[in-house]
Amino acid sequence: MTLSSGVQHCGIGVMTSVIGRAMSTTDRNLRAITVGLALFRAFIGLLLGVMPWVVGSGLDGYGATNLGCAVAIVAAATQMHRAPWLRWVQASLAMAVLFLPFAFSADDVSAGQVYYAAMIGLMLIVSSIVTPTIFHDSERTSASDSSRSDGSNTSNVNTPSN
Repeated sequence: MTLSSGVQHCGIGVMTSVIGRAMSTTDRNLRAITVGLALFRAFIGLLLGVMPWVVGSGLDGYGATNLGCAVAIVAAATQMHRAPWLRWVQASLAMAVLFLPFAFSADDVSAGQVYYAAMIGLMLIVSSIVTPTIFHDSERTSASDSSRSDGSNTSNVNTPSN
């Protein structure tokens, strides 16, 4: 892949093109990836929803807040393929999950709840970044590009004048 400056790009583009070539992104595969991401995000929301009973003390104030965030995450996860802006909603909910334990007193939130919230929040942040077409590139590149085997690419570089 050649950048707009004429420089040959050989970093992450080559790696993602190799991954992309290994996995064909037909409509069926893209649908399977989309459904898999939605199920994973909904599963994370369900993990957050059961947190008050797994590591907490039931449905107290902090547990009810987590349950509300979990419902919002599951609702967003099921519609994220239609409205990509919901990834931003999920990222903001992830930040809320990460910092919510510190909004309550230390007597109300145990250390296990803080660790659990940190684990769920980080998984939510990472999954909000991932899209079904993250490795899909319309212009394929390879490590054995013909322009790279010609030696130096300096003759093809057009440097703009100052």
